[in-house]
Amino acid sequence: MKEGTNGNAIPEEAFDIRAKKKPVIIKAIKMSTPFYVDTLEGRVKGRPGDYLLIGTAGERYPCRSDIFENSYSIVNIGESDG
Repeated sequence: MKEGTNGNAIPEEAFDIRAKKKPVIIKAIKMSTPFYVDTLEGRVKGRPGDYLLIGTAGERYPCRSDIFENSYSIVNIGESDG
C-alpha cells in the first residue's frame, strides 16, 4: 500500500486478514469522581462511573462503564499475571 493512503477509502471487502485479540489481563478501578489521566494520545478526562485501566505496558486510559462491562470479565487476583 502506498504511503499516505486514506484508510477510510479502502472497501471492507479488501480486508482479507481475520484476527482475534489475545486475551490479556489488565488492572482496573471504577472511579466515583471526575478524573484526568495522561494517555498515549494526550490528557483525557474521565467521568464518574468510568473505569481507569492500566494496560500490559503500564499505559493508563479511561473506559466508559458500559464498554468495560461488555468487553471485560473480572478475574480472581490469583489468576492475574501482575
